[in-house]
Amino acid sequence: MTILKILKYPDKRLNIIAKPIKNINNKIKNLIFNMLNTMYAYNGIGLSATQINKHLRIFVMDISKTYNQPIIIVNPKYNFVSNKYKKFKEGCLSIPYYFEYIYRSININLNAIDINGNNIIINAYGLISQCIQHEIDHLNGKLLIDHLSQQKKKKIYKIKD
Repeated sequence: MTILKILKYPDKRLNIIAKPIKNINNKIKNLIFNMLNTMYAYNGIGLSATQINKHLRIFVMDISKTYNQPIIIVNPKYNFVSNKYKKFKEGCLSIPYYFEYIYRSININLNAIDINGNNIIINAYGLISQCIQHEIDHLNGKLLIDHLSQQKKKKIYKIKD
């Protein structure tokens, strides 16, 4: 498997909105396996196709401590189950070494398809809910920093220099 190049902020390609997948063929499956390999290589818990300059509605995640429970999500859609939000500390492989507290819904329902084209529904709480929302933000061209004040955004630019 291949370790793919991850786009870094402020690369404008991170703001491109991803397109739905029409057919999960071998090319898409290979991309998914390379995304998993890349995510593990960089010690991430989630990676969207947008972050590797593939603007398709795919993301992978694995929040297990042993990195052996990958979740593959294709064409995700979610809705908020709870109107309760919590501050979660987040990082991003596209903004290395920067962490910030972001408000996220504590409970969402996710509808998507898996790598085999099967419909899946995930009722997500806590970290998995946070990760899903973060990765779908990427697919919608939104970054962690888009949740921040202008002052905090300037701090990130200073880190990048």
